[in-house]
This record gives sequence, structure tokens and C-alpha cells, in this order.
Amino acid sequence: MGAPTVSIIIPVYNQWSYTAECLEALHQHSDPAIPTELIVVDNASTDETAAGLAEWQAKWPAVRAETLASNTGFSPACNRGAELSRGEFLLFLNNDTVPQAGWLEPLLQEVKEPGVGIVGPKLVYAGGQTINHAGYVFGDGVFYGIYHEHDAAAPYVNKRRDYQALLGACILLSRDLFFSLGAFSLEGLEDIDLCLKAGARSLSSRYVPTSTVVHHGSITLTNSTPGSFPITTDTGFVERWGQYVIRWDDYYWHIQDGVWTPPQSDELGRSGAELAHLSIVELVAAKALAREGDASAALEKTVRSLEIWPLNPLTFLFHCQLLYLLERRADLLTELQRVEEFSFGGGLVVSKLFNLVAAIQPGDESEI
Repeated sequence: MGAPTVSIIIPVYNQWSYTAECLEALHQHSDPAIPTELIVVDNASTDETAAGLAEWQAKWPAVRAETLASNTGFSPACNRGAELSRGEFLLFLNNDTVPQAGWLEPLLQEVKEPGVGIVGPKLVYAGGQTINHAGYVFGDGVFYGIYHEHDAAAPYVNKRRDYQALLGACILLSRDLFFSLGAFSLEGLEDIDLCLKAGARSLSSRYVPTSTVVHHGSITLTNSTPGSFPITTDTGFVERWGQYVIRWDDYYWHIQDGVWTPPQSDELGRSGAELAHLSIVELVAAKALAREGDASAALEKTVRSLEIWPLNPLTFLFHCQLLYLLERRADLLTELQRVEEFSFGGGLVVSKLFNLVAAIQPGDESEI
């Protein structure tokens, strides 16, 4: 039997019922035209995982199991699975996923396209109605999943596009590329880190919505006893990537998809896209001034940002936060009267806005 085309690597720690569901879906939707091996790396599970994997190995020869002596965590388990792999391509898959019919072929076709480094599917919650993850975007100082919990049938989550990063719950790349990038980082945000390393080589991370995978989301983490599961953090992540430019790009997608209202071209002939970028530049400067402790100077920058793009929801939010910080409650309440003018399509913006409103002293809410 020749080497497989794809090695599917599944790190697990307990939660056998989810692993069994994942394996059943993989078996049901396996494509004979795509030789595949499954490498399940067991992080020293204490439930019925070992017995369940033995049954699957007897049932399906493609399944291989590697049991580790201790719980090493996500990245080390994935890296170990990659070391054991024989496929030309590696597909890292969380055990709380359920691949749907026809899921693998679109990913494999896309990853072979020139300039593509890493690909990932449309991840949906159980039932397939809402988005679990449709790609990472960067905004307001963090990476976050764009269109989380949006309608999975919405046109803007069914567009093939290149993002700065993809969620590691299901990503596919060549084995050679994975190891040449240094495998998964052990220092946190390993999926974003891997995608940024590919991007530094001008290789894209492509979202492929024609492939659909159900992702329950963080099942192992939330169901594990605190302290039993090694968890990395994003400490030092910005420092590690300080030599590269991480693009603030969430506004670009929200405007392109019609979720946020774009600025209009101005008398100087600058396009809406140009003005949106200039507005974000002013916002970034405001953020820097605020970090330095100069909230008043930061407020001047947010005013300028809103002059350029009056309906910039990101700037509007930060502008309001600065007014709150400067204890200018009357001005803050006046600004909040404008909330209905804005389109807050990004979940990150919505949550921060709600937190801001909740922070206003009791009684003030009636004036909003």
C-alpha cells in the first residue's frame, strides 16, 4: 500500500463521544480517490478513548493511534502526529468536529493553487445554521473570528477569500511547508502564528466555504478539570511578530461585504476605500496615544478619524470609551444618541459597546 495523499491528525484528550462522532463522519465521507490516513494522538486520556481507538483500528485500517505518556497539550500532540505522518499533505482536525459530505476535495484542490499555503473550511455550529468560524481578522489590537454566529447561508460567508489567519480546528497544508515553517509554536496562538509565518513567505491562508465542517467548539477545554490540560497563552505574541506588519483588516471585509456603511468619496477624489484606511490610521494613532496615557490627545485623533469616516463604528466606539475615561458624561450621552446611525456587524464591536453602556452609572441609561 502506497503512501497516503493526506494525513489527518487528530489530537484528543478524553471526550470519547466527540472523537467517535468525528471518526464516524470521516469514515462515512471518506473519498476512495483520496488516499488518507488518520493519526489520532491521545494525550493520555483517562476515559474510554484507548478502548474506542482500538475498536476503530480493527474496523478501519486507515486509523493509527499514538498514545502519549502525559497530556502534552494541543501543539505538541499535533507536532507529534505530523512527525508520524506519511502523507504529502497534513490536515489538522479537532476531535469535536464533524466533517460533512464532500468536505476534503475542495480543500485539497485549493491548497494546490499557486501562492496558497494553508486552507480551511467553513466551520459551522451543530445544525449548520450559524457560523462557528469563517477566518480570522485583526482589529482593535486582537485577532478574532469574523462573522461569528452569523447566518451560515449569508453571501459574505460563502466567498472564497484570503485572510491573515485561519482557525486551527481544521487546516490543511503540505507536510513540507509545515516543517519548513517550524511546525506549531509552543508559545500560544499556534494557528495564527503558523499562518503568519506562511504569509511572511507570500503564501496565503485561504478560506474555502465550499468545504463545510461542523465544529462544536472548545469541548476538550471546557470539559477538562482545571489544571489537567496544558494551556498556552498569547504572552509575547506581539513581540514575536513585531518585525512584521499585522494588517488591521476587519473594517475592509465589513465594508466590502456591506455590513458596515463605507465613507463616501470626497472633493479631493479620494475613494471610500482610501478614506476608510485614512480613518483607521487616525484611530491607530489614537490607540497609541491612549496607551501612552494621553487620553485628550487620543480624543483629538478620534475626532479626526470620524471627520474622515463619520460612520466608522470602530472609531465611534473608542471615541465613546475615551469620553467615559475623561469623565465627560454629558458628551458621552450625546454621542450615544447616534448609535442607531451605525452598523455594528462585528461581534467584537457589539460586545464592547454593550460593556461601555453597562458601565454608565445607573440612571444614565434612561437618557440614551
